[in-house]
Parts: sequence; structure tokens; C-alpha cells
Amino acid sequence: MKKYISSFLLDDNHLKIVVTTSSDRKEIKAFSVIPYVLGAESETISKLKEAASFQYLSKSYINIVIPRHYVTIRTVELPSSDPEELQKMAEFQAMRQVPYTQSEIVLGIEHIRSLPDDKSLVMLIIVHKKIIDRVLGLLVPFGLHPDSAIFSSEALGNLLVKFSNKEILEEATIGIVEIDYNLSHVVVLDNNNLAFSRSIPIGQAQLSNKSDSKNVCDNLVSRVKESLDFYSASHPGLGTLFISASESVLDKICPLLKETLPLNIESIKSSSFAVFSDDIKPLLNGYSIASLCGALYYEDCVIDLMPAEVKEKTAALSRKRLMTQTAILFSVFIFASSFFTYNEIQLRKNYLSKINQSISRLSQVVKKIELMKNKIDILQSHSKPSTSSLDVLYEMGTLIPKGIFIRTLSYNDQGRVSFKGIAPGIAPVFEWIPKLESSSLFARVKNRYTRKVKVGGKEYADFQIECTLSEKPVEK
Repeated sequence: MKKYISSFLLDDNHLKIVVTTSSDRKEIKAFSVIPYVLGAESETISKLKEAASFQYLSKSYINIVIPRHYVTIRTVELPSSDPEELQKMAEFQAMRQVPYTQSEIVLGIEHIRSLPDDKSLVMLIIVHKKIIDRVLGLLVPFGLHPDSAIFSSEALGNLLVKFSNKEILEEATIGIVEIDYNLSHVVVLDNNNLAFSRSIPIGQAQLSNKSDSKNVCDNLVSRVKESLDFYSASHPGLGTLFISASESVLDKICPLLKETLPLNIESIKSSSFAVFSDDIKPLLNGYSIASLCGALYYEDCVIDLMPAEVKEKTAALSRKRLMTQTAILFSVFIFASSFFTYNEIQLRKNYLSKINQSISRLSQVVKKIELMKNKIDILQSHSKPSTSSLDVLYEMGTLIPKGIFIRTLSYNDQGRVSFKGIAPGIAPVFEWIPKLESSSLFARVKNRYTRKVKVGGKEYADFQIECTLSEKPVEK
């Protein structure tokens, strides 16, 4: 597991980066905002290298956060509840919604709810690959390869579910408005699932304009009301609306929203979901980090918009790094064993020489040797854990069926292990699960999701399996 987690969000004007530790994702280690101009990427790359966050990136799990205004969203009713059928129907519907070929886009599917007559209400999240390529173009020159691409609206909802009052979350429908630098994002959750999302081209930069602040505030409130009215026209029941922005903007907007909307208005300050030093706090002025921080909890996000070919390349690089690390570990082990063996031989030669020189002290020397041997045996018995990292690697190597590639392996302090990967079909994934369950190393195996994806005209299965490391020692 990597030491840090980083979230990148690239919009029309800026590249924003948030870095936290893996052990405490509320602790912001670094925050950077780098100016970005399309066509002048070399300047952004140069400034990225000088940014305070850059030193952490090589040791980070990296998320790309895709802004709402770069994404096409359609909510459609499909005549099926079968996951495989829904995937095929969604792909067909996506091609009707955008003027691009299937190879030019990435499609995400959010199942909102089941409908009568075996129907489903689903949300199609469509993004052009060139949007993701822009971020890759800034990172790949440094040898950095992102692990996932998360939709900002889902990340925002994810943050709300993570840190909001549990009593409010029991409401069937809740909303959140994130006011960023140049844009505001309106998101509605239905039973904690993403149900509605819209961007408004008004942000903190416009709200800070003192000469026209009141008109801009009124305009933003009006646009938020229009968005929520549009959703509520066919989906009544919205009760609470959360607002995320800087404290000065919250003081302006929240009273106006309370006067305009018949909703419970709640403010979300950055300090409620993040901890940062006094050096970082001034950098946040004018910007929102809610979506970036929501993406830090990437395991809870269902939609991954990273193209399959990028995932495969990242997985191949991960395997290569793992093989290199294993080879280095093995070499160090061989060297250490040879070194200690040589020292042991020299030590025994010295003892034999002393024995030959002083027969009268033979018994004392023998006792010293036996005492040292006993200590070495005790140390060696305590230096071998019941389940070592090599045991885990070996067990994985023997259990993974042919054709399955693991692109992400992560675990937490409670011993919970997560495998994300690509398989040539769904069947190999379900064949692998019984093997994991029968292993003495893994327990409580759970299939988080398995879904089909198309790469170069071929179908593959994208999957996530979770399990727990068993406390039983691996049989040698």
C-alpha cells in the first residue's frame, strides 16, 4: 500500500492537487494550484515540478477527478435489471447521445434504482478520452501513472455520505452545491446514489467581485433553484441542501438560499472534512477541495472513468515494479544469508583454533558455543513470522487464473485486502473466488463488482474482489 493518496483535478484554468497520508485521509500534507492554459502544457509541467505537492507524488496512489462540465450525463430507463444486459443497452444508448465513436469515449454507469416490470433507471456518465489524456500528458513525463479516474459529482456525493450527519443521510433525497473558483456544481443523491448533476458557470472568483457581488449572488441562487426545480419536478422529496465553499462565500450565499428555497440549508466548511496547517489554509482561499477530498476515498466510488487500455498499461507497470522489488528482495536475502553464513564459518574456525591451542579450556569454550547456538536458534525462531510478504506473493501467484491481471492491490490496518483487475471474461473471475475462499491465507471473500468493458472491440471484465487476510499461518 502506498504511503500517500493524491487527487488531481484539471479544469479550464487550473490544475489542483491535494495530497494526504494513506493512514489518515483527513490530514492534508500538501495543496497546490497551478495555472493551466490549453496548448501551453510545458509551462504547467515546469511549475508542477516546483510545487509543494510534487515530492509526494512518486509514493502516491493517484486519482484523476473529472470535472462535471467535461462530462455528458443522461438518465435513461432501460427494460432490464440484468447487469450484463444493462451494460450492453447502456453502450448502445451512449452512442446515441454523443457524436463520437465508442473508441473515443469512456462510459460509466450508475444504477439509480429498480423500476416495476423488471426495468431499471440508470445514469450514463460519458467522457471523451482526450479529457483524461490532458492530465496524463502532465503526469507521464515524470513517470507518474494515475490509478483511477473519478467523476467529480460522485466524489462530492461520496464526501457528503462520509462526513454528514447520519440522521440527515437517512432522508431519501439530499443535495449538495460545491462552489469552486469559476464553476459551481449541483449534485442530488437518491438513497446515497448519484441521481442528478449539473454545472453552473458562476464561482468564487465572480462572487468576490465587490462591484457586482449582489447581482452575481442572486444569479447563482436563481440558477441553483432552477436546477433543483428541474429535478424535483419528476423526483419530489428533496429535504436538505448542503453548501461547500469558503467561509466568506458561505456567509453570502446561505442566507439567500434559505430565503429562496423551502429546504434545510446546511453549510460544509473545509475544516469539517480536512485537517491542514496554517501554511496551507491561505492557499484554499477562492477554491473548493470538496470533490478532491471525496475522491481520496476512492474505494467507495463505483464509477471509474479510466480507459481500459490505460488500466492495462498501469497494471503491467505495477507487475514489472513488483517483479523488480521481489528480485531485489531475493538478492538481498541471498546476500544476507551468504554474509551470515561466512561469518558463522569464520566464527567456528576461530573456536576450533582456540580449542587446539588450549585443550584445558575445551569445556568452557564448548559451553559458550552451545549458549550462542541456543540464542541464535531463539532469534531465528522469532524472526520468521507465520505469514510473510513472500507467502502472500506466492499464494497470489498460485491462485490467480491464467489471463487475469491485477492492476491494484491495497489493504488497510484491519487486514482488509482489495484486488482490482481485468479478466478476459466474467467466468474466470467467478472461478477465482472459490480458490481464494479455499486458501488458508484469505477469508471472507466478497465480489464487490464485476462488469464488462470493451477494449479494441474485445470484451473484458473489470472487477473488484475484497477479502481479509487470515490469522492462520500459511502451511509450508
